[in-house]
This record gives sequence, C-alpha cells and structure tokens, in this order.
Amino acid sequence: MQLVVCGYNSAGKTSFLHSFLKYGAFLPTGDGAVTGRIVKFSYASPDERLSKNIWNVQRTTFYQHSRATQQATQQGAIDRIIQFAAEHDLQGTKYVSKIMLDAIDAFFDFVLVTNRRSPVEWDRLREQALNWSDEFFHQYRAKIDTMAKDIEVHVLQKFHERRDRMEENAFITYKKGWYTPAKFLMKMCPNYSIPEHDELANERKRIIYSAVEEEVVRPVLKQIISKMNIEMKQLTIEQSTVVLSTKNELLCAAFHEVLTNSVDLSKLFTVCSYNFDRIFTEIMCFVLSSVLFARLVALRVQFSLLGIHHDNEIRKEQNQKNAIRHCLVDVEDHLSNISELMEPKLRKWLDDNRKQFKLKVDTYHNIVQKTKQRREKAYKLSRTFSGRFARIECRLVANLDLAKHHGTEPMIGSESLGQGGFFIVHPASWGVNQQLVAKIPRDPVTYPDMVYLEAHFHRTITRLRIEHMVPLRYLFEKEEQQAQAAASVEQKQLFILLPRYRTNLRTYLVTNICNISIDRVVQIVLDIARVIAHMHSYELVHRDVKTLNILLDDHEQVYLADFGTCQHGTENVTVIGSRPFAPELSSDHQFSYDGAALDVYSLGILMYVVTPKRTYVELTRPITETDVNSLDQTLVPDSFRQLILRCVDVDPKKRLTVSQVVQELENIANQVANSRPCLVCLDQPRYRRCLPCGHKTMCNTCLTQRQQTNPMSECILCRKVFTSTQEDANMHTIEASGTKLAE
Repeated sequence: MQLVVCGYNSAGKTSFLHSFLKYGAFLPTGDGAVTGRIVKFSYASPDERLSKNIWNVQRTTFYQHSRATQQATQQGAIDRIIQFAAEHDLQGTKYVSKIMLDAIDAFFDFVLVTNRRSPVEWDRLREQALNWSDEFFHQYRAKIDTMAKDIEVHVLQKFHERRDRMEENAFITYKKGWYTPAKFLMKMCPNYSIPEHDELANERKRIIYSAVEEEVVRPVLKQIISKMNIEMKQLTIEQSTVVLSTKNELLCAAFHEVLTNSVDLSKLFTVCSYNFDRIFTEIMCFVLSSVLFARLVALRVQFSLLGIHHDNEIRKEQNQKNAIRHCLVDVEDHLSNISELMEPKLRKWLDDNRKQFKLKVDTYHNIVQKTKQRREKAYKLSRTFSGRFARIECRLVANLDLAKHHGTEPMIGSESLGQGGFFIVHPASWGVNQQLVAKIPRDPVTYPDMVYLEAHFHRTITRLRIEHMVPLRYLFEKEEQQAQAAASVEQKQLFILLPRYRTNLRTYLVTNICNISIDRVVQIVLDIARVIAHMHSYELVHRDVKTLNILLDDHEQVYLADFGTCQHGTENVTVIGSRPFAPELSSDHQFSYDGAALDVYSLGILMYVVTPKRTYVELTRPITETDVNSLDQTLVPDSFRQLILRCVDVDPKKRLTVSQVVQELENIANQVANSRPCLVCLDQPRYRRCLPCGHKTMCNTCLTQRQQTNPMSECILCRKVFTSTQEDANMHTIEASGTKLAE
C-alpha cells in the first residue's frame, strides 16, 4: 500500500506525515523542491507496524473481500486521513479559541465582581473568606505536623542504616591521624592532660558532625521537604480552582497575593532552594552540643588518665571504637527529638501566613467599602457589553462543536415538541447523538442577544457538573438570508442542543397528582433544591423554577432546565419569571431584589404544586396560609407544610436560604424513609401521637376514622383513652411521659 500526499512546495507535507504516522522524523528534508511525498506500507506484526488503523484490513483477508467492501474500507481510511488533517490544522485555532474563552470568562467574572452588593453582602463575603482561610490553614497544619514527624522517623531510620558505615569511617579517619596541636602535645608530652575544651575532642566531634549531617540529616530533609513542597503546591492548585469558583473577590485576591507565593517549604528557615545549611547547623548543634561534647571530653580525659599512650596499639584502637560508638548512641538519642526543634518553626511560619491572609482580606474589604460608587459605575458599563461577549463566546463554542463533528451539521426536525415565550423546541440529532432537541429562538431579530445569553449561562452551569440539571450538549450557528426592506441581510441563528427527555413535570403531575406519594414529593423537591443550592454557591440565580422547566427521564428522575432567566449575582433589577410572582416583584418593587430569595419563593410554590391533590391545580396567584393548611393532613406532614410557609413568606429577608431548605427537606426525607407503618392499616406511616400517653401508633387517616367512630378511643398499646393527638414526624421512637418506649 502507498500513501501519497501532494501539495505546493513547503506546504507542510513532510511535517504532516511525521505527525500523522507518529514514527519520528524519518523522511529526508532539504533535498530540493518536492511536490509529493509517497510512503509505502508493508505488512508487519501489530507490535512492529508503523501506523495503526489506517487500512484496518489484514493481508490474509484483504483479497477475500468484495470490491465494494474494499472500496468502502479504503474510503473509510481516506475519511480518517482527512479527519486527522482537519484536526491537525485546527490545533492552532482551538488553542486560540481556548485563550479567548478564558478571557470571556474573566469578563463575566468582572461583571459579577462589580455587581451592586450591599454592605451586608460584602460583610458576608468577608466572613466567608475568613472561614475558608481557617479551614485551609487547618489542612496545612495537619500536613506540616505530619512532615515534622516524618522527618524524625526517617532520620532515625536513615541513621540506623548508615550507623555502621559512619562508625567505620570515623575509625578509619582516626587511624589516618588527626593532626592537631593537642595530639602533637600528647605525643611530645606523655603526662599532658587534656583540658575541658580540648582541640582533639573538637576534631572528633567535627568528624561525627559531618558524617551525620551529610549521610543522614541532609538527604532526609531534602527528600521529605521536596515531597511536601509538591504536595503543598498541589493542594494550593486544587484550592485555587475552588477559590476562583466561589466568585468571592476578597478571597481570590488574598489567596493570590499570600498563598500562591508561600508554598515553598524550603523557605521556612529563610534559605533558598535546597540550601539548608542553617537548619542543619541548628539541628546538629542541638544534637551534639551538650551531651555529645561532654561525652567526648569525658572519654578523652578518661583515656588520658589511663595512659593511653602507654597502651598497646590494639587497646588504643578498641578504646577509640568504644568512644565513637558511645558518641553515636548519644546522637541517636537526640535525633529522636528533632521534631521538637522543627515544629515550632513550622507552626510559626504557618501562623504568620494565616495572619497575613486575614490582614489582606480585611484590607481589601475596607477598600471595597470606600470605592462602592465606582464599582456600581463599572457594573453598569460592563453589563452593556454582556450580550456582545456572550455572542463571541457562543460562536467560538459553536465552531469548536462543529469541528468535533468534522464539519457535519446537525439534523433538525421540522416537528415542534413544544414552545415557550421565546423559543421553539424541535427534535434533533448530531453524529452519534440521536436523542437531542434543539431550542430555536422565535424572534432572533427583536431579541438578538437573548439566545446567546441563555447559552452562556447554560454553558456556565453545565461546566459545574451539577446533578439533576439538564446539561448543554452543543451549540450550532447557522447563517440564514432574510429579506428586510427589499434588501438581503445576513442573519446568524443560534441553535441550543440539549438531551431529549420523556416529559416535563407539569404533564407528569396532571396524570399522577392524585396518587403521588409523599416520599416521591419530597424527593422531587429535594433534587431541584440541591441544584438551586449549587447554583447559589456560585453566585448564580435561576429566577424561573416551575413545573414546565423541570424535565423527567425514562426513570422518572427530575432535571432542572431553561436557564434563559439565569443571572450572575444575587441582586437583580429585571422583573422576569412566571406567575405567580413573588410579592417583591409587584409594580411598586424597589430598585433591586434578591434573586436568591426569589428562587426560594419559587421552591415554596413548587412544594405546594407537587403535593397530593384530587386534581392538578395551575397556580396563577400567590398561595396563602389557608391554601397550605387546606392540604390533606393525612398525606402531607406538618413539617412539610410549615416549610412551604417559610419559603413563601411575604418578606424576602425572613425566608430561608436554599441551603436551609435543602437541610429541612433532607430531614423530612429521612423521617419519611424511616417511618414505621400504621398498626391499623399497615400501609401509611405513623404521624400522630396519642395524648396524654404519648404513644404513636396510627396514621392520620386511621386515627381520624377511629375518632369519628368512637370519641372515647383508646390507645392501641396501653389501652388508655386519649383526649387529643399531636403530629410528630420523628419516626425513631415513641415517647410516653418523657420516657422512650420501644415500639
């Protein structure tokens, strides 16, 4: 087989073949003008062949295929070559596109940063930044404490490994002779007595000092600190991603200025790179200064008193070995306490960085408070360009998605699956992805930026990988010719391609509202509330949570969709969404409103809508306490009804946060899941407690029926007449007179 690549001189044919075949620069260059490159292929074993999956046909079976099969195989190979060439040529374009997309992300971060935040909101960001720093430095503290312990363990381990060698080397050095003035006096004056600070003892100390430093302490410190540097930098990189995702500019600024330059642990002792001389000196002085020096002097005095110079050579060598061995024993004892020297320095460094971090947060917080008016002006200016930047972003993403499909356009069906105020939904497919839908704007001329802004927010949320959220699959932009005023004006229409789901929640409830269970109700609302909570943690608000914007798959799992009303920041001014509107969106609403509180209000409406009823009710007005209390108390627990009322409070400041809503729903879900069945019907969970005995034995339905039949009803367990009942969603125990009784 032969592969022929033709083209103009210096068109890149050789580079293409080298890149395509991935076999190195095997073709000659610089041999003059070449308008064609021909590479011959021979059959070889799989582990020796030059390129894989080019022809994809074995030699033994190649001639057995029909001509049509051979042509199809060759066409497939040609398609793959063309595909590779296209991808190779687009590498630079993709790289530039990524840079531009990162710059656009930075612009939208700037829009959020300059968002009109109240002083209370800035105080919240400051508190969030300080709380984050406490948690981060706590993790740092644990790693540093571990490092100090590791140094101690590995130093002792290394010492044991090198001990015999150090002892042997020290003795060899002794035999070669330590020519010092003290030793000269010993030889010249046999009765010479070594003073306390004897130079010979210092020389022996220096030999052991050098051996322990070079063979034990220095290698261990280098290895462990290098390892910890890598771990610390990795932790900082991971945390930097988390920090940037919080959209907390106080936290981002302090993190960048303080922590990104403070992860090199080799700087803990004010040294550069691996220059650890200072720490070595401190450690070795700690190890050798006191006991070791005293041991050396005592041994030398002892040797002098014994008259070592009169002993034979063997006795002198044995005594020197004993002296060196005793010295090493003392070194080992003191090496076991190295962590006591290291930990104070490590902790001081950590505390200094923590104090500096908090100081930076407070400094930036004070600056923000003083420049509030300038930030509001910058916010207004940046918002005017949001649509244009979203348009550039979507076109870049659409081009990249088109490149993924090698220039093949998606198939858009003519059938309408549904429509809203601004979009029409059609079935679609693109390549191997058959189950897609395409959202097409109804009037792209009147609202030119709306579809691009929705695609921007949908892409932003999709990258967060939130569970139970409809992800954005692809973007596709198509040029269309539209006649306007007898002139042909080029228009570009953006298609938003999403996964196709079986139905929406409204359609599901119309059929199932009468028999939906309370555990199913709680789970639906909890799944959606978690999506909203995740969005709020990234300063994103949805502002149109309703049954039509919640889709169900074949397994009846729910997914939040439609992010056309989504916005950065919790403070908003645009009145948008669906009825029933929150009270703060009335005609006399203030200059801005809290988008997060609006989402909580919508969750409260959703809770009411999905609760069991005889028929599905389409709400067009705000719900009242009377509406909530009218829900079937035999099916809906009081804790769930109270949660609805707390979410739809008229005052947005009194509403729960969405995180609190999630926590309440999780408690209710656990209570429902752990509930024990009624002792009468053995079906519904027990929700009512008999008073005064306190036993909980029946569900709401059975208890109501029994009271209607006999006003003097008795408790099933204790046979005492109960005068009243109390709802209790706690399914774990039954209490009677403050005592827990087994069920």
